[in-house]
Amino acid sequence: MLSLPELVSTAQQVLIGFSIAFIFTVSTCTIIRSMDLSTLPLITRPQKRLSLPSLDRSRWEQARCWKHNAIGLVQQAYIKFPGKLFQVFAPDGPQVFIPPNLMDEIKAFPDNLLHSEHTMFPDPGNQEWITWTKQNLDTNVAKYSAIVKQELAGLFPRQFQRYGDWQPIQVHPKLHKIVSAIASRIFLGHTIATKDGQRGRKNLEWIMATINYPGVLLTAAYLLNFWPRRLQRVAKYMIPHMWVSWIFTRLAARVVEEALQHPANEDAVHGVYEMLPEEKKKDYLFQGRVQLGFVMAGILPTIQVICQALFDLAEHPEYIPMLREEIEKVWGPWNAYKGDILEQFASLKKLDSFMKESMRLHGGGATSFRRKVLQPTTLSDGTFLLPGTFVYFPIHALSHDPSIFPDPDVFDGLRFYKLRQRSQADANKHQFTAIDNHATYFGAGRHACPGRTFADLLAKYILIALVTRYDFKIIEGDSTPRDLHLTGLSFVNPKKMIMIRDRVSRLQQTLG
Repeated sequence: MLSLPELVSTAQQVLIGFSIAFIFTVSTCTIIRSMDLSTLPLITRPQKRLSLPSLDRSRWEQARCWKHNAIGLVQQAYIKFPGKLFQVFAPDGPQVFIPPNLMDEIKAFPDNLLHSEHTMFPDPGNQEWITWTKQNLDTNVAKYSAIVKQELAGLFPRQFQRYGDWQPIQVHPKLHKIVSAIASRIFLGHTIATKDGQRGRKNLEWIMATINYPGVLLTAAYLLNFWPRRLQRVAKYMIPHMWVSWIFTRLAARVVEEALQHPANEDAVHGVYEMLPEEKKKDYLFQGRVQLGFVMAGILPTIQVICQALFDLAEHPEYIPMLREEIEKVWGPWNAYKGDILEQFASLKKLDSFMKESMRLHGGGATSFRRKVLQPTTLSDGTFLLPGTFVYFPIHALSHDPSIFPDPDVFDGLRFYKLRQRSQADANKHQFTAIDNHATYFGAGRHACPGRTFADLLAKYILIALVTRYDFKIIEGDSTPRDLHLTGLSFVNPKKMIMIRDRVSRLQQTLG
């Protein structure tokens, strides 16, 4: 075992090497970004082009803009080419965007023509974790809601205490710890999850990995996009964030191996293991990547939904009393509900609408419904798509289209509640987890998010606990943005703060 001086010396050597590599990577990326490589067609341009309209800007200029303002780029094209397919150029080539009128046709294509498998994290060909989610989380919601309730009872008081007067807090780190711990219990079982509110060293190590891994991987992907596509296979070895992501993968492999030594307890790690072919059952690196896939696909979006809803509550506190009234009418005192849990949550129509409106305005970025063309494909309007082309749905542009959503830039927490009141036919539409050609926040078609029902349940559980206990408002004069943009994606700013205090009754407000 190394002595403390030896450990310090080793750490210094590692940090020096890390720093040199990082400086080299950033410098190289900066040089490449500043160059105009449009004269090198074999590196930066596909040899074949699509006959689709695009903006009156060079391919290279669009690719550079995509890295820092993909939302604005797609928005411009969406407005310029209404109801038509169009293409926007990213660093890795043309990105084709589908209008709503062609969505049904695109969704109906067989997987041998258009498939999401080639765009999924973590590994092409891995279907076991999706199958487990469909067969368990979506069909046994009541069972897993009991687990959520039990875990939340121990986790919530550790992150949200008593606030006698207004105090500023960062909600993202607190929510990340809660959601990560609950998800770890469901994905990996009791060996990793919290036990009576106490976490051991191994538990904390994994929770911190689930918190840090998404940011590390997304930063690595962002830096990798500075490189021409044909050089990325080599460039990834020079990006320090890739090194760290591989460390997390090895940690995940160790965690999976340990979890499998314990009896199954309604968790994903054992469920996925039973579905694997024999040659993969001892491949713990592969199974570790599956668990990290759960982190990316399940934990990150759920935290974003809760955070954005809280930000909107702070900006529009007038909704808090009506949401509390609905919760207390449907739910009753905390822990007092009985009967079908799905019926209870389905009755919270105003809370559901509030969450969906928040997601409409801050739903994750420029694109959704990513598919890769595997074979030459011709659409009904005559558009020919080349193999290797990526097609998307312009979700942000559509969510801000005034022809679909009147006053699209105005937050209306009851927007979808009012739509559901229009007729009997609309009563079961416009729900938070609903998918249609104007709302693909959870994907679309056969490959829509299989765990969205559980994510909805978890988010509502936590929001109910917060709304019924605390008041919220914005920090006066705070200019910190609530969203961070990375290529075509948007994320919650973890440093964004809001004000919180213990709930004040109407009588106290009148007297106070």
